[in-house]
Amino acid sequence: MTSWTSVPIALLLSCVLASNCLADSLYEAAEKGDVSSLSLLLQQRAATVNQTNENGLTPLHAAVANGHVEVAQLLLDSGAAVNGRDARGFTPLHSAAMKGDAMMVSLLLRHGADASNRAANGEPPLVQAMLSGKSSVIEALFRREAFIVSPTNDSFRFAFLGARQELDAAFVAGANLKALGFKWSLLHWASAGGHKEIIVDLVGRGLPVTISEPDGNTPLHVAVVFGQEEAVKTLLDLGAPVNATNMIGNVPLHSAALYGFTNIVRSLIKANASLDSRNRPGWTPLHLAARSGNLSVTKELVRAGADAAARNNAGMTALDLAVRSRNEDVIRYLEQAGRKYGASGSALKY
Repeated sequence: MTSWTSVPIALLLSCVLASNCLADSLYEAAEKGDVSSLSLLLQQRAATVNQTNENGLTPLHAAVANGHVEVAQLLLDSGAAVNGRDARGFTPLHSAAMKGDAMMVSLLLRHGADASNRAANGEPPLVQAMLSGKSSVIEALFRREAFIVSPTNDSFRFAFLGARQELDAAFVAGANLKALGFKWSLLHWASAGGHKEIIVDLVGRGLPVTISEPDGNTPLHVAVVFGQEEAVKTLLDLGAPVNATNMIGNVPLHSAALYGFTNIVRSLIKANASLDSRNRPGWTPLHLAARSGNLSVTKELVRAGADAAARNNAGMTALDLAVRSRNEDVIRYLEQAGRKYGASGSALKY
């Protein structure tokens, strides 16, 4: 049943002849995921489903950015431009890919989203998906031929998908072992996909396990972000540098702590990962685990000897961050473990 209370009748009446007013209301309803109000607004003759705001964003951009699949479906059914671009040239598919929203990516692709569309900076949605840590999203975009077909470009897809025979054929056809596909080497792509046999093969062909992409991420960084436990173990066995830092100073343990990958944390600790490594903002892995509410990782780090009294560049301890984020299980653990430090942390209300 339509909710008339969420969109006051007076507002609707005043908007009937004002397309800008309706467009603003459409955008707000899409942003909030308000299906009832959106349905009502779309019935108005002045409603413009593809009208943009000052940043070039359409209601579909808003729905996708906020993960409202039902709203996105309604907008697409009402004629929303699936390949509409914002002021930076980003389409809704770019946004869904960056968020790692597999359901939204699938919806947009079914409605004709072009996986080859480049933003103003030249990046297709695939590059945004590389930041998400979601293999299913990358796979969906790869299968839509996100870039020009060639032996070298094909090799990146095959490495990620674990297609060993196809990868071998690509090398026979002239694929460049040392080429980069959207900043990543073949070893990065295989690590993201979690294919240990291909990782071993690529290292055997001459790709160094220490190779880093322009942002400083090694294959081990990538394997950790994508939660690929076996790939992490394989890379460590092959001599991957466990304490390599990327552009923002993160070692692989930072990412494992952030995303709550307890088994990977254990593997990295076993490989002598630096427990108290600081990134540029001064955050240690324990800071990230506490702020993110990852209790099991917090326990692993503390038991291994991580410095619970360490402060980041803002002067905050792991307990401070746990309190600020209202992660009560982590707070209790740190306190019960005898890690009650810093008045600023214990004094905060939660």
